[in-house]
Amino acid sequence: MALHHHPGATIASYDLHLQPRASADFAARSHELSTFPVSPYVTTLVAARPAAGHTLLLLSRTVRQYTANGRSSCTIRDADEFATTPSEKFLIPRADLGPDGVGRLGEKANARTPAVSPRAT
Repeated sequence: MALHHHPGATIASYDLHLQPRASADFAARSHELSTFPVSPYVTTLVAARPAAGHTLLLLSRTVRQYTANGRSSCTIRDADEFATTPSEKFLIPRADLGPDGVGRLGEKANARTPAVSPRAT
C-alpha cells in the first residue's frame, strides 16, 4: 500500500506493508540515524510543523514552506530571528529547550550554515 501526501509536501509518499513489525525491526536504523556522525539528523538541525494547507521545515538556518502550489524558503538572517523562530514558527516552547537551548540550537545550525551568532536567551 502506498500513502501519498498532498502536492508540495516534504515527502512525496510512503510505501506501507500490512505485515506486523516489531519495534526491534527498526532499532538498528534508528540508532544509525540518531548517532552516526554523518547522519543528517546529527549534522543538521531539523524541525517540522504540518499545518492546514502547508508544512514548515527548518533545516539549520533555512525555513522552507511546502504548499500544494510549491515550495518557498528563506534563510534566518541573524541571532534575534534565530532566537524566535523555534517558538513562533514551530510552536516549540522556549522552556522545553532548557536554559541555553537557543544557543545550543544556534551552534548546531551554524555548524551546517555559518553566519549567525546566536544569543542565549
